[in-house]
Order: sequence, then structure tokens, then C-alpha cells
Amino acid sequence: MKKIISIILVTIVLAQAKGVKRYGSMLEIAPKASFYISSDAYLGIGGECVINPVKQAGIRITFSEAVFGNGTYFYLNSDVWVGGGLSLDGLFYIPMAGLEPYVHGGLGFFVQDPPGQAGTNTFFSFRFGMGLHYFLNPKTKFFVEPGIIVYDAHDTEAMFRLSTGVRFGVL
Repeated sequence: MKKIISIILVTIVLAQAKGVKRYGSMLEIAPKASFYISSDAYLGIGGECVINPVKQAGIRITFSEAVFGNGTYFYLNSDVWVGGGLSLDGLFYIPMAGLEPYVHGGLGFFVQDPPGQAGTNTFFSFRFGMGLHYFLNPKTKFFVEPGIIVYDAHDTEAMFRLSTGVRFGVL
């Protein structure tokens, strides 16, 4: 495993040293708004971080989200599953002039630890969909992203998510 990580890091460093032209940033921070539809409708406001180690792919980590709908939940300290939770997704960019479409897929999880003797529950979700970047300038891009979240909160269910926001390049 250490060899594979070393090879990937050396490849990234060599690609950057050779002057591979990148349109975008290696590290992006994005505030976003999401609209969730399942048996109820929810609105989420949160943030994510995208790491783009290579030109064609990125890794996204959703780090916080407040969800409004049937109550208000902040997924870092809520005892209710509302489709939020920490997620790790892969983004695969499709080259195109002017716009940058991409597909995404990943895994999310949520730990519920209610007070009392109920015990701890962990819910997993699979996320996939597509998205579109519109570059406002070389380090800032607007995105729209429809997707599906399939999760198991005692019964397997699916939820539609439409997210939008702006990704700001940091590095």
C-alpha cells in the first residue's frame, strides 16, 4: 500500500514539474446548498472540500451541513438521519471546451448515538450522479449537481439531491 501511495505522489509531482496546464485548483473549498427529496423534502446548507490530485479526477469530502425541513439538524451532532452525514466521493471530469461536466460516486455514513440504552447505529449511503462546472475565472467555478443517495436507515430507501454552489480554488 505504501508503494502505491508513493508512486501516485511521485507521478503527481512529476506532472506538476513538467508544467502540465491545469484549469482549476488542486484544493477547492465550496459552500453549497442542497435540496433533498424523499418521503419528505429538506433543504441543506453546508460545505465541502475537493482535492484534485490529477487533471481528470478529484476527491470530495463533505465536512458539514445543516439540514432544514421536518426540524433542523446539523449532522455533526444530530441524532436523526436526514440524508446528511460525512461523505467521501470520487469526481471524474469529462474534458469539454467552456464547461466541465463530471460524474461522481462515493460512500457516506452517519453515526446515531441516542441517549439512554438504545445503543449506537451506523447508517451507510451510496451516492452517485453527475454535475457541471461553469468557470467564472480560472480558480472559481459555479456548479450544479443532481444525484441519488441510496441509504439504509432501517429500510433501504433512495433520495434525490440537487446541489449548487461555488468552488473556490485555494491551491
